[in-house]
Amino acid sequence: MDVQRDSLVLPNRKNPDMTVKRVFLPGAELGLTGELLLWAKEQGVADHEPLFFSRKHDANGSRRALQRGQAWLIVKEASERANVRVLALRASKHGPAGEAAPVHPHLFRHARVRHIVRSTRTLPLAQRQAGWSRLQLAYLTVGDEEAHQLMRELND
Repeated sequence: MDVQRDSLVLPNRKNPDMTVKRVFLPGAELGLTGELLLWAKEQGVADHEPLFFSRKHDANGSRRALQRGQAWLIVKEASERANVRVLALRASKHGPAGEAAPVHPHLFRHARVRHIVRSTRTLPLAQRQAGWSRLQLAYLTVGDEEAHQLMRELND
């Protein structure tokens, strides 16, 4: 929706009380917004037009935003071409839970939230960045390998 110097303003479909959410970027990623704005300028994208657009245009000739399903297909097909796989948490047409499956866009959202929780140990920050109206306690879980590593790092 909107690219700002230190954040992205995105539609919030999960929380009806907040129609948009502002996602702040970590310091290492602050160059992303500048690059997106430069790319938009190079492509001739007007301020009122979507940043991620389809080849199709609206009846009035302006660019049409990519639909959610289109973005999903682009990421899925790119992951299949690059042979990038993730461990499936549930069964799908690609196979049973626990088997390799193609990447999908929603995975990035979960991975980012999990990274925020693990890096900062701050669930309220992850909640805010994700635009959740309530806490998602599933992100507090740790696997055996992570528990083993964390316990090794504890000082007596």
